[in-house]
Amino acid sequence: MLSPDTRHSLMAVCNTVAMPEISVRAQWLLDPTDIPVPANQCLVQIAGQSAYVNFGHINPPTVDEPDVTEFTQEMVEGRTFPVVPVARVQMPLSMLLDLRAKIDSALAAAGVTS
Repeated sequence: MLSPDTRHSLMAVCNTVAMPEISVRAQWLLDPTDIPVPANQCLVQIAGQSAYVNFGHINPPTVDEPDVTEFTQEMVEGRTFPVVPVARVQMPLSMLLDLRAKIDSALAAAGVTS
């Protein structure tokens, strides 16, 4: 668990619209009391030089029959389940590539392979 004063320092690249790209020192102020939002769906859309990364959550289906203990494919066949959006981020494609590299690095460090 993170302590309340945990900070992540790093060099960051600021890429603001109508400004040149510059490097600055940045510090993430992560609040350890902030509860993460569950997400089990991800959608990435590319539009020109921008990427839209969307995270959402699908709740499990409900069944009104008390003797049903597990779901089968037939129970959900033909049904459409809504994805509740929980976060939407727009970023330049260069940042999406950087995000992919960071995810790959974090997975490799954790010993996760595909």
